[in-house]
Amino acid sequence: MNLFFYLITYLIRRMKKQQILLDDEGKFKSRLLDACKEKNYSMVKSEYKYASIDFIVINLENLKSVYMEHKKKNINGNNFDSFMINKCKIDSCKKDFKKCIFIWDCLDDVYWIYYNKELHQSRLEEIYGSDVYFINKKLVNVGFDSLIESINKVIK
Repeated sequence: MNLFFYLITYLIRRMKKQQILLDDEGKFKSRLLDACKEKNYSMVKSEYKYASIDFIVINLENLKSVYMEHKKKNINGNNFDSFMINKCKIDSCKKDFKKCIFIWDCLDDVYWIYYNKELHQSRLEEIYGSDVYFINKKLVNVGFDSLIESINKVIK
C-alpha cells in the first residue's frame, strides 16, 4: 500500500511539472519552434515565474544562443507609438543577457527589438509602482517572419 501511495504521489508531482503548456508563452514557443523545424534548435522556458527573460533559443549544432522576453498583448500594436517594458528587464539585459530580443506579440502582428544600450534612453515612467520604459515603435521591427530570419542569422 505504501508503494502504491508513493507511486501516485510521484506521478502527480511529475505531471504538475510537465503540464502541457497552454499559456501564451507556451503557444509562442510552439509557433517559433514549428517555424524553425528545419533547424536544430532547442528552446528552454524559464521555470521561475518572475525571471527577467522567458526563453533561451539554442542552436544545438554550434551552441550559439539568443534570449527572449515575450509579452502577449491584447492590443493592435499598430495603434500605438510605443511599447512598454519593465525597467528591471532592460537593466538585467545590460548586466546578464546582452543578446536578448524583446517581443510584443500583439493581435495584429509581432513587434520585436534586440536589447541595445539606447533602450535605456527611452521615456521612463512609473506605472503602478514600477518603472517602465516606453520603447518608440520607430525603433521596433515588425513581423513574425522577420523575427525568425533574424534569429536564424544570429545563431547560425
